[in-house]
Amino acid sequence: MYDIENYYQAESVKDAVRLLNEHPDARIISGGSDVLIKIREGKFAGTSLVSIHGIKEIQGVKMAIFILVPELSSHI
Repeated sequence: MYDIENYYQAESVKDAVRLLNEHPDARIISGGSDVLIKIREGKFAGTSLVSIHGIKEIQGVKMAIFILVPELSSHI
């Protein structure tokens, strides 16, 4: 169905940054529909995902998180 290499659940912003540094080709996922569509289409086939869904530090924050935490911006 979906060609996903690995799936990681970040527990905090610090954890997300650590995971993304350890897996520089990983994509960030929160709700996931846009990334999952691209995986299904083959555009991101074989990619790893780092989920930031449920991180309390960023609940209620939308795209501004990538301005506040620039380390995450290269993985969207």
